[in-house]
Amino acid sequence: MLTVDEKRAREKGQDALDANISMRSWGEIKQKARSMQNMKLQLASTGMNIVSIAQPKDTMEDLGNGKRIKVGIEPDMKKQAKFDYDVVLRFYTEDGKYYAQVEKDRTEAHLRDEIIENPSFEDWAEVIADRKDLKAVDVDYNVDTEKAKASYEKELDNEDLDSLPKTEQIKVMLGELSQDDKKEFAGRIKTEIGITGTLSKASDDQLTQALELLKTDFA
Repeated sequence: MLTVDEKRAREKGQDALDANISMRSWGEIKQKARSMQNMKLQLASTGMNIVSIAQPKDTMEDLGNGKRIKVGIEPDMKKQAKFDYDVVLRFYTEDGKYYAQVEKDRTEAHLRDEIIENPSFEDWAEVIADRKDLKAVDVDYNVDTEKAKASYEKELDNEDLDSLPKTEQIKVMLGELSQDDKKEFAGRIKTEIGITGTLSKASDDQLTQALELLKTDFA
């Protein structure tokens, strides 16, 4: 999507290196991330082993009055994604050695909270062996990517969300969130940004921060 935004910047006589990802691009990225996750599930259903890696981020709890505390660590990915995996591991190092804490294991090869030193596929060798006879799926990602890019460029010609006021951009993005995420967003813009009333009463800087919060934590 950034390639398209860079092209648009050049057409407007702007520096492509300074091109920001547009609101529509964020929406497209979110849609493609969802499609990719669905593809992983489809491949996994055939017996293929899928491994996803995510950076850790702090899990925060809102105490009210603008105070938030760290209560744990979670993978920096779509909230519902953790339910898609049979095995969830949290990796860390200690005294120069590599470990993984088992947060979930539907295969029952390991217990929850079990610590595995230097984990590898061998720890799930029996589970993997049980799936070896299942069929694989042949997928051409390049064709899908080019089609998506062409479709995206066509949509940009019809509508540009970045031309909308920031309040409207926020409303468009909120429309794609679940009720729980909407409640969390409302609480966070109040405690973190200071938006206590309606969006129409927020300053331009506050709206910019709210948009950035949507893009980074709710995309």
